[in-house]
Amino acid sequence: AFGGSVSTNAYDFALRLGCTRIVLLGQDLAFTGGQAHARGAVLEDRLNLKESRLFRRQLHNYNQLSALPVRWLPGIQGGQVRTNDKLIMFYQWFSRRIPQDVSDGIRVWNATTVGALIPHAEQLQLSYFESRSESRYKAALPNVQQVLQVIEQNSHPEDQINQNDFLSELRTLVEELRDYRSLLHQGVELAGEILAHVDASRFTEDYNARLKRMSELDEKVLSKPELSELLSTAIQGVIVRITENFQIESPVTDDGSRRANAIQTLELYQGLLNTTGDYMRGFRKVLMQSSL
Repeated sequence: AFGGSVSTNAYDFALRLGCTRIVLLGQDLAFTGGQAHARGAVLEDRLNLKESRLFRRQLHNYNQLSALPVRWLPGIQGGQVRTNDKLIMFYQWFSRRIPQDVSDGIRVWNATTVGALIPHAEQLQLSYFESRSESRYKAALPNVQQVLQVIEQNSHPEDQINQNDFLSELRTLVEELRDYRSLLHQGVELAGEILAHVDASRFTEDYNARLKRMSELDEKVLSKPELSELLSTAIQGVIVRITENFQIESPVTDDGSRRANAIQTLELYQGLLNTTGDYMRGFRKVLMQSSL
């Protein structure tokens, strides 16, 4: 589901699983209390590793709040809440999706207590669901166990994964990733060269030739849809990092646009390269363990 966040993907996944009742939680979609991240969130905890005398969490928080123009949305508790275009993307996704699902018989509640008011989602306190969830869980557990027993009884040997076939396909995948990684290496080097040209304002024929090579390389990378789909589970982190660093208020000049594009291209290829390496190491570990 295109939405760009864990929450939008989780929402879509729940519907695909057949859920007819969905509760949103922690979707303030705003800078509640003047903070970019909730206390205890993973992104907030990462700052403990990044903090130094020259980089404080307050500076990071300020950068997050000031990176994009301030926008305002109707608040759950009334009035207006501060947000920006990045969070509004997710707000608009829910605003478009929820009315469609409600018309199809899906009930959607928002148990978030502060932040932006999401249209068409019923507003309720989390305590309302907590008081009912335990009894419903106990009542549903026997049904779940029965379903698992039926699945086990009706499973057939031919439905099981053949280990040799699986390992063979995994070896093939590692080889394909090796070739793919070679393309990504070229992309990182080429994007770095283009960025160097931009920083030096050398917009020569050599610069244009590199742009052409980059376009050709982009097409080669995009021609591998199976590998792109495999890497898509990890690429969200790359996209988030790029969008977090994107400064929409940077000078609107040709040089500024060229530099922003070059940096984003470099980060995207570097992120894909790192992700590919992680997958290859994991797959090779599986292959090594299977040979013991």
